[in-house]
Amino acid sequence: MAKSKKAAAQYESGTLAAFAVAGILLIALGVVSRGIDAYRRTTGGALVVITHNTRILEHLDVDRVHVMVRGRIVAEGDASLIDRIDEEGFEQFEQAGAEAAREPVAAL
Repeated sequence: MAKSKKAAAQYESGTLAAFAVAGILLIALGVVSRGIDAYRRTTGGALVVITHNTRILEHLDVDRVHVMVRGRIVAEGDASLIDRIDEEGFEQFEQAGAEAAREPVAAL
């Protein structure tokens, strides 16, 4: 019986730690997105944001989206592509990436 209480306590501890990390990450997303926004406003500059997580893009004013798989761009579009990825998943792009990988790369 003591073993199950210990396991439960470890699980609860791990769960609390996960919530704490998630909270820190959300705060960090806000800080990063505000910094990016300030850069764009003050310089008129452009940024390329490379991410595996569309969540940070929710906090940015996105103009163009490019999806890269295995080093090749397999889709591009406006910010609505982010919603499509969130709704339909990334698998469709992985399939396109696998097909593109079979094609030879053009020499420069």
